[in-house]
Amino acid sequence: MKRALLIAVVAIVACIIGVFMGHELAHAGQPYVVARNLTRMAIPQVTVQTDRGEAHAITDLASRQSSRVEISPQKKEVWLVAKLADGREISSEKMYVPSQGILFASISEESIDLDFEL
Repeated sequence: MKRALLIAVVAIVACIIGVFMGHELAHAGQPYVVARNLTRMAIPQVTVQTDRGEAHAITDLASRQSSRVEISPQKKEVWLVAKLADGREISSEKMYVPSQGILFASISEESIDLDFEL
């Protein structure tokens, strides 16, 4: 009886680990955007947009903090729009992103600078 219970517990734990590892492997290499706030104030809203109609919002990005957003693994152009605390809206240039990699966005009071890394 104890042996059967032990085998059942091991099987359940192995299934849970397998599901977790499968999820991680399925999303390995998926592109994402890291937005970094370089201003002295929180940014109320940062929107990551693509030419394929995809949009992701980051709200209340604190001063000197970063936030990460996963985007779909299709080749696309990506840009960011930030609505600053003083009401101004700034946009980045559009950057081509392949099916994997990291797009870093540095948001200052004057501009949004983009840098891509595989």
